[in-house]
Amino acid sequence: MGEHRRAHTFKLLSLMIVLTILVLGSRTSLANEPAVHAAPAAPGEHAAVKTPEPSPTPSTVSAAPSPKAPESCAMIEQASGEVHLVTDLRSEFIEVKVKEILPCGVWISSKDGWVDLRFTNRAWVRVSPHSFAQLTGPQGDQLVLYRGNVFVKLPHGAPTWSMVTANARATSQGSTFIVQYDSAAEESRVISLENKTSFENRYTARSQMHVATGELSEMNFKLLRNVPSEAKAVKNASLKALLALFELKHEDIKYYGEKAQAREDKKTPLVEVKEGRAPASLEFADGHAHSTPRVVSHAPKSRQPAATGHQRLKNSVKSSSTGGTYHEFKAEPEDLEKKRILQELSTFSVED
Repeated sequence: MGEHRRAHTFKLLSLMIVLTILVLGSRTSLANEPAVHAAPAAPGEHAAVKTPEPSPTPSTVSAAPSPKAPESCAMIEQASGEVHLVTDLRSEFIEVKVKEILPCGVWISSKDGWVDLRFTNRAWVRVSPHSFAQLTGPQGDQLVLYRGNVFVKLPHGAPTWSMVTANARATSQGSTFIVQYDSAAEESRVISLENKTSFENRYTARSQMHVATGELSEMNFKLLRNVPSEAKAVKNASLKALLALFELKHEDIKYYGEKAQAREDKKTPLVEVKEGRAPASLEFADGHAHSTPRVVSHAPKSRQPAATGHQRLKNSVKSSSTGGTYHEFKAEPEDLEKKRILQELSTFSVED
């Protein structure tokens, strides 16, 4: 009888131990489960139990990339006449208004107007009428001129600033200069108005020319002049006509004219710049545009033989073909003009 009682007691103790282990295990699992919130049930309905969602793992968490804002290149200070600004994707126009911030990549197409731009490094640039250019970036070459003329003024103490045409580069610090590009002749020119400007082939820096105040240098790829020409003094009277193209103030034209006159008084060979049929062209003593500047010599000229009839006809055809077409724009409604510019940009390609 005693043995039977001891066996029964042992079984009860074993059963109690097993039950205790099961209870402790269930409590541990409930403590590890996330909290479950049930929505309040309407009267007469059972409360709905919300199934907990699995916690996200590092492999399933991804931060959405924030869109990068385009860099600012310049601000519009002034504008006059008809000027068009097109986005870098060539899809829409930007309103031309004072203090408008222009992002890098904007295309500038001027018809009979001009626009003043203030760059982030304080450089001041006026894009003349009948010009085509693009803002490139806040560093390095900040402007590309594909056609026409730009007037550049760099304040003293500002960083070095550079721009390019399709084949040349102009670099300076604290100077004032004009850059011209004739796309038909593939000709680039730099005229330094104050202080020194560096001029070079944009594809090689082996032939850099330093253009001093009142001097001009040029390159012409069609004539295989792939290095800048020797800097020559610009005639003051012809320079004033060129400055008038930019519609500068009278006192500014007078100031830069005096600078050129001081260089002219050194009695060195002069290059005469005249306002011709094309605003980016140079014209010389014979009244025709030439791809290479003619040196105006102070020595008496030798008499040339009279041209024959065939030669006169040949000269006539040559002079009429070099006059340029920058001023020959057909008047069109604004919508057609914008459509034309977008079509031009859609087929435009830049070769570095």
